[in-house]
Amino acid sequence: MGCNYYLPSPRWRKGEKIGFVFHYILYTLVLPLWLPFIIFDLIFDFSGSRRRDKSVSLDEINNKLLQQQKRDFGRSIEPRKRKTEKSIIKCPACKTGYLIKRQGKYGKFLGCSNYPKCRFTINIRNRRAERYNRAWYLKNREQILAKLKKGLPKPRECPQCHKIFQPTTRAKIYCSKLCQNRYWREHNREKANESYKRGKKKYLERLKTEDPEKYRRLKRESKRRWRERHQEQYKSKHRFYKKRRKVREKGAIGSHTKAEWEKLKKKYDYHCAICGQKEPFRDQLYPYLTEDHITPISKGGTDNIDNIQPLCFNCNCKKRDLA
Repeated sequence: MGCNYYLPSPRWRKGEKIGFVFHYILYTLVLPLWLPFIIFDLIFDFSGSRRRDKSVSLDEINNKLLQQQKRDFGRSIEPRKRKTEKSIIKCPACKTGYLIKRQGKYGKFLGCSNYPKCRFTINIRNRRAERYNRAWYLKNREQILAKLKKGLPKPRECPQCHKIFQPTTRAKIYCSKLCQNRYWREHNREKANESYKRGKKKYLERLKTEDPEKYRRLKRESKRRWRERHQEQYKSKHRFYKKRRKVREKGAIGSHTKAEWEKLKKKYDYHCAICGQKEPFRDQLYPYLTEDHITPISKGGTDNIDNIQPLCFNCNCKKRDLA
């Protein structure tokens, strides 16, 4: 059954010898010679190398279609690219992007190139519209003021600066936002100070990591201003720690704090324990109370607060190392 495909049809057996000869030569002589080439061609094509050689990329096809469209219709059907203006202004929020002009729902504005990661925007002023609005206002100024005056409340006195002003609404009590803030701070000192301290603390914590040099400079200036405002307090603190250092150098046992010394002076009502004079002492060389060790350090006394008594400078000098 497999050998009958090259035999001539029954109609050719009846006398059509030419067709028989043609088919006989085709199936027996020519086809076997072509068979190796056909098999090689099938194998070569099945490997995909020829397909890769003759394949054309999508970009090339699109370019050819665009060129053909341009030849046929005289214009390109290439999609319009979005115009982006180059900017040299860095974004102040993210510090990496640049501000680019964009068109929004309410007009043009400058936006960061790192959108949507950075959402920083700046409105662009429409000066032409502003000029038109200003000219329209000047032209209709009297009518606008007349309409406003009809519904305005009576003039009032600002409770902060005591200035007579014309309020625009019935709820307006102060002449400006500045007066309102000042009035609130004066009548809410504790809340205002707490709010100021919290804000300052957050600012210094952020500044300590971002700009350490500026942080150190601000701390130095703050300490200097505090010393100028509280000179007596600073001097007394300096005297106390200077005295503590001398006592430690002598090898005294124990110690006490400045708060304990202030509490002891308050207990004696700022009077000398011997003569009974009250601080400050105008007729003495040193006008403040001094610390006196009840049992001197040279005789085994400690530097604890229970071994301390407040004396004036003269009484302390007279007592010397007596117990």
